[in-house]
Amino acid sequence: MIPRRCPFKAPALILALGCLVPAVWAGEGSIVRIGPCVNPDCNVTPPNSGFKGVATGNYHTMGLRSNGSVAAWGMCDVGQCTLPIPNTGLVAISAGDSHSLALRPDGSIAAWGSNENGELLVPAPNSGYKAIAAGLLHNLALKADGSIVTWGNTPWNDPVPEPNRDWVVIAAGGYYSMDLKSDGSVRRWGCNGPCPVLSPNTGFVAIATHFTHSLAVKTDGSVVAWGSNDFGQLDVPAPNAGFVAVAAGDNFIPQPNRGYLAMTANRGLGDAVRAPAPDGTFSDAPPISTSGLQTPTAIAADVDGDGDQDIVAAEYGANLVALYENNGTEPPIWTKRIIDASAFGPITVAVADLDGDGDLDAVGGNRFDPGSHIGVEWYENDGTVPPAFTVRRVSAGFVDAASVHAADLDGDGDGDILAVDVFRDTISLYENDGARPPVWKERVLTNATNDPWSVFAADLDGDGDLDVLSASAEDDTIAWYENGGGTPTIWTTSSAAISPSCRWGPDHAKRASPTEPARRR
Repeated sequence: MIPRRCPFKAPALILALGCLVPAVWAGEGSIVRIGPCVNPDCNVTPPNSGFKGVATGNYHTMGLRSNGSVAAWGMCDVGQCTLPIPNTGLVAISAGDSHSLALRPDGSIAAWGSNENGELLVPAPNSGYKAIAAGLLHNLALKADGSIVTWGNTPWNDPVPEPNRDWVVIAAGGYYSMDLKSDGSVRRWGCNGPCPVLSPNTGFVAIATHFTHSLAVKTDGSVVAWGSNDFGQLDVPAPNAGFVAVAAGDNFIPQPNRGYLAMTANRGLGDAVRAPAPDGTFSDAPPISTSGLQTPTAIAADVDGDGDQDIVAAEYGANLVALYENNGTEPPIWTKRIIDASAFGPITVAVADLDGDGDLDAVGGNRFDPGSHIGVEWYENDGTVPPAFTVRRVSAGFVDAASVHAADLDGDGDGDILAVDVFRDTISLYENDGARPPVWKERVLTNATNDPWSVFAADLDGDGDLDVLSASAEDDTIAWYENGGGTPTIWTTSSAAISPSCRWGPDHAKRASPTEPARRR
């Protein structure tokens, strides 16, 4: 997490943080980026001065200057940085996934960028607006009469709660919307059913919402948080007082007013992988690494063969796969060794002896990479001390490898690889032919999932062979694939559970089918 003490000059206000382009607007009018840069250009459009506001989408950022003009930078592949004409006199900005909004002083709205889901189709008459909010693929606008207008697309297209009047603040999250009424109460919608709001629902003055959590500031300056707490989104730091604003993003959380108005912390910024204490109790042990930006997966195994447990980690924010070699002392001292410095968006790793030479190799899945490392790769351990690794391709066809697992699925004595492709809705088995190095044959177990995010192998039916277990976000299903043996293996699909609640954040996304709203990666 970001340290609670902020290095920015007071006063400063963090107005917006996106998935991968966190930004700060400092009090003197300059914009500062915090965290890793994984976009083509994270640099503020010069001159970096005179800003009075900032808005951050998934991969692009906008700044509003005091003269009413807008600057935009970051990933601009679908026109989200193509500024409106005339670029002057604008009074407010908001950024969605890959589209942008601006409010003019006459109450009209300018919209530009992706129109894949109708994000740019401002309802007529385009006038009389006083506030705007861009969600992932939908937008909200507050009219001067206190009513709300919506457009774009959400999975369930829920309407604005009735009566549609007396609204004073609007907020758009991922698929959700949240609004504040003049009586200090909050309403949320877009949940494919009732959206929970904490009780008592009164006395609120500021709001923010995102994919799985919401925040609100009360009149006494305290913050109320509800929804998912997977990454500490609801753990408001003590003292819970003195807040005047909140910003909810991908696992962001506000921090107290100490020379700045609001502070947020992004999952992955300054993340530290921590080790358990040697006596078996769990405490705040010394960090293994404080430079592993956004480390979503870490696997423990004796990779260097010296009898102690090392760690293989996918470092998403740093675009690399790393080995943290354990020196065997108590507590251990860790030496970081790079396995793959050319990964792009790695979020998953697995460890197994894939080539049968007696040492442990690694498997990784890359996301977002348009180049040579797209898909699933394995890293051959040469058995030296310390080990060196050769990057080898398993599949170039995978676009969005969110999870990998290694095990002997076909029972022939060598390690095979399971992988999920979020983009293609596919779960695949890559059978190892036993050669050195192995040649991999893909067998598709299913291409009918919807956002598969996790895959694992275990003998679920107790018949002596390994079955496959998967969890999918959009179809709310945990499925298992029964191994029926044979050559090639016969697989039978069954549902194990519904509504597994396995959704991640907004940066974990795929292109959608024609009937489903699309989300940019």
